[in-house]
Amino acid sequence: MRKATLYLAVFVLLLLLPVGARYFQYYRPFAPRPAAPPAYSAAGIAAVPTPAAGETSVEVDAVEPVRAGGSADVAAVEATRAAVEATRGIAVLDQAHRNQFTAEELATLDGLLAARGFQVQPVTEGDLAAALRPAGALIVIAPVDDYSAADVRAVSEFVARGGRVLLVGDPTRYHVEFDEEDIFAPPVVETAQTPLNALANPFDITFRGDYLYNTVENEGNFRNILLGEAGLAGGPLTDGLSRLALYSSHSLLLGPSAAPLLSADDNTWSSATDRPGGLTLAALSPPGSDGGQVLALGDVHFLTEPYITVHDNAAFAGRVADFLAGGTRNAGVLAGFPYFYDSPVDLVYSEAPELGPDAFDEIITLQAAFREAGLSLALAGEPAGDHDALYLGLYNQAGDVAELLEVAGVELVITPAISAPGDETDEEAGAPAGTRLIRSALGDVQMAGTALILLGGDEARRQVAVLAASNDGLESAVDRLRAGDLSGCLQQDTLALCPTGVAGEPVEYALDTSGPADAPADPQPEGEPPAGDDDNRPGGEQAPAADVVDQGPIALGETQSAELAADEAHAWTFNGGPATIDIVVDAGQNVDAVLELYAPDDTLVGNVDSTFAGGQEEMRGVEIADDGDYTIVVRDFFNDGGDYELSVTAGETGGGEEAGLNRIFIFADDDGEALTDGFTSAPLLADLLEGDYDVTIWLASDDGPLPDDALQGIDLLIWESGDYRDEGGPVSDDVGVIVDYLNGGGNLFVSGLSPTILGAVDVAPLAAAAVVDGDPTLSRGFEEGQIIEFDATYRVALPNATDVGANEFVFLERAPGEEGEGAVIGIGGVDADNGQRTIFLLAPLAGLPDEARGQLVANIMAWFEAT
Repeated sequence: MRKATLYLAVFVLLLLLPVGARYFQYYRPFAPRPAAPPAYSAAGIAAVPTPAAGETSVEVDAVEPVRAGGSADVAAVEATRAAVEATRGIAVLDQAHRNQFTAEELATLDGLLAARGFQVQPVTEGDLAAALRPAGALIVIAPVDDYSAADVRAVSEFVARGGRVLLVGDPTRYHVEFDEEDIFAPPVVETAQTPLNALANPFDITFRGDYLYNTVENEGNFRNILLGEAGLAGGPLTDGLSRLALYSSHSLLLGPSAAPLLSADDNTWSSATDRPGGLTLAALSPPGSDGGQVLALGDVHFLTEPYITVHDNAAFAGRVADFLAGGTRNAGVLAGFPYFYDSPVDLVYSEAPELGPDAFDEIITLQAAFREAGLSLALAGEPAGDHDALYLGLYNQAGDVAELLEVAGVELVITPAISAPGDETDEEAGAPAGTRLIRSALGDVQMAGTALILLGGDEARRQVAVLAASNDGLESAVDRLRAGDLSGCLQQDTLALCPTGVAGEPVEYALDTSGPADAPADPQPEGEPPAGDDDNRPGGEQAPAADVVDQGPIALGETQSAELAADEAHAWTFNGGPATIDIVVDAGQNVDAVLELYAPDDTLVGNVDSTFAGGQEEMRGVEIADDGDYTIVVRDFFNDGGDYELSVTAGETGGGEEAGLNRIFIFADDDGEALTDGFTSAPLLADLLEGDYDVTIWLASDDGPLPDDALQGIDLLIWESGDYRDEGGPVSDDVGVIVDYLNGGGNLFVSGLSPTILGAVDVAPLAAAAVVDGDPTLSRGFEEGQIIEFDATYRVALPNATDVGANEFVFLERAPGEEGEGAVIGIGGVDADNGQRTIFLLAPLAGLPDEARGQLVANIMAWFEAT
C-alpha cells in the first residue's frame, strides 16, 4: 500500500542522503519555485561572477597591500602576515548546537585566523564557559539547538572580559526534524533564529527570520545583495572597502547600544515585511573605542569559496579575522586560569613548609592541568625574577604574598596570633578563638570554611595566590582552580572567596602535608574493559554500560543468543587467534546495538554503531594477532536492554577496509506515473555493469516493496526511476530499508527524469546537456563544455538554484539555449565525515548516445570505486 507523502521525500532528501542532503537542504534546488518578488524579472540578470570576475583585497599590517583576483594571492598575503605577527590565541568554534555548516566551508576563515596566530578550537560538547577560559574569540554559526542560561551568561561574561564574538546566521541553513514514531506528522523546521538571539539579544541585536532580496541591482540572483560604499559604516572593518556581495542574508534589528555595520539600499526588500529600505545586514555591539566586541552577520557565504573572491569580500573576511584576533585572552581574570600564564611557571608554597606525600598529589594534578594548557609548572623555593608564579599556603603563613594582598586591598586579620602546637598555656587554651577574618572589597569573611584565590602582577609577570585555613581547605581550593569552577564564590575579576566545604575547619598554624596522598577515585575493576573515561577511547566514544556481565567464551564459527537487561553490557571472550574474523551482532527489534572489541591489554581495537534499533552491527576482516583473550562487548546504546545474536566467523584479510565495489543493487522504481511512454534505464545499466560486478535488479512494479534485508552487503545502490514520477514521494516500506542502508554508510546513485525522492517538483523540456569539468574522474573522456544531445526532448526536473557545496562536483548541466540554461543535471558529492558518496543524475540514461552513455557510466563507477 502506497503511503507516499511529500514529507517522506523531504525526509529522505534532507536527512538521509549525506551529501545530497547538504546541497538540497541549503539551496533547495528542486523545491517548488517561489513566487516572484515584486517587480522581479529574470530577463537581463547576469550570472554570478566567477572568482576571476571580481578583484579582492587583503590588507596586512606592515605588509604592502596586495590586489588580486583569486584565493592563491590571498593565501600568499596571509603567509606573509604569519611571518610578521606573533599573536598567540584560541578562537572557539561552536559545534555543540547542531550548527549548520561543514569544516570545509570554514577552511578560509581558519587559514585567516592561523595567519594571525589564532588556532580554531572546535567545541562539540560540554561546558561553554570552560571552553572559553583559554580563548580570545568565539565563533557561532547557524546553531539550531538552544543555548542554556549558563551558556548565555558565559558568553556575556566572556565579552565583558574583552573576548570577541562572531555571530553568523543564514536563511539557507536550517534543520528539518521529523517524528520518528509518526512519519506522517508535519515536520518541524529548526532555524538558527532563536538560538542566535539568545546570545545576541543581551547586546541589543536581534536576527530576523527573513531573507533579503533586491530585484534592481544584485549579484546574478535577486537574493544576492550588493552593498556599495553608502552601505558600509566607517571603522576598522570597512574602511577602504567599496563593494561587498552577501548571499541569502537575514536582516538585523538593533537596540540603542548596537550600531549598524552593513546596510542595504532602498531597493532591498525583506521577505518578512515585503517592504524595502532601512535594512541592516551586519552590526557591532557594544560600542567602544575599537567599534565593539560582538559582530553579528546575516550571511555565511561570503566567508567561503568561491564567494570570498567576489568584489571586496576577501578583504572584508580578512577584517573579520582581524576583529576576532583582537580579543583578549582572559589575561586579567581568574576565569582564565591557567591560560593567562606564560611558561615557565614556578609553584611556591608560602613560607617554605616541609612537604609530605599529601602535597604531591596536588602538585601532580596541577602540573597535568598546566600541560593541557601547553605550559610548564615546576616546584620552586621562590620564583625566579622573570617567571610567573603560583603560591599555595595558609592564612597564617602568607608572608610571601603579603605585598600581593596589600596591592589588592586584602587584609588578613588574625588576633590574637595563632600559637604553634604545644605552645599554648592553660590560660590561652581556654581563651576564645579571637578574630580570623578576610577583609576586602567583597566584605569581611571568616577564614574558617573559606579559601582565597587572588590574581595579581601585570602583563609581564602573573602571580596567583591560593590561601586557606587548613590543608583540607587548600586542597579544595586547588581543585576548584584547576577545574575553573568558581560557582558559589564571592568574586571579582581578580579575587574569589570560595567555600571549602570542610565542616568545622580550623585555622591552622602551619601547613601539614605529612599524611598519605589521596587515593585515586573509582579504580578500574580488574579484568573488566575500561569504562567511563572517554579519553581512553579513540574519538571519545561513549563508554560501555557500568554493569558489564561476563558471558563466557565464543568460538570461531559459533553463534550465541543472549538478552541484555536494562543498564547492562555483555562481555564475550574470544581466544581463537591468530585469525582474521568477522564479528556480527544481529539486534532484536528494540535494541540499538553497539559492538566493541578489546585486546588482551584492554585497549580498544575497534567499535561500530552504524544502525538503528533492530539493525546489524558488523566488524569485518578483523586481524586477531595472537591466541590471547580478546573481549567482545555488546550493549544497547540507550541501555534499555533486549535480545540479540552474536556470531564470529572466518573473514577475509582486510575485508573491513577493502576499497572499491563488488555488489550493486539496481532498484527500478517504475510504479509511479509516467511522464512520457514509461521506461527505466535499469536494463541498460545492468548490461553495462554485469560483466564487472555482481548486479541485482529489483522492479518495484513486479517485485513489490524492498525486503528488509535487500541491501545487506550491497556496495552501491542505484535508484533508477526513468521517466516515472511519484508526486507524493517514495513508498514508506522502501524508505525504511534505504534509510538503514544509508545509515550503514552505503553509497547511492540516484538516476531519473524526476526521481521519486523529490516528490512534486517543476519539470522543463531538456534536449541537450553540457559537460562541466567539476571532477576529473566524472568528466573523463569528455571536453569542458561539450554538448551531448539526447535522442528526444524529455520533461526533466529543473533546479531553481545553482549553488554547489564545498565537497560537491557538477559534471553535467543544461546546455546553452535550454530552458534553465546552466541548471544542474549531474552532481556528485563526498561526505566529509565518513567518505560516503552520492550522485544525482537528472536525465534519461537511455536517451544518451551509446558512446556517451558508456563513458558516463564508466566514469561514475570509477568515481564510486574511489571509496
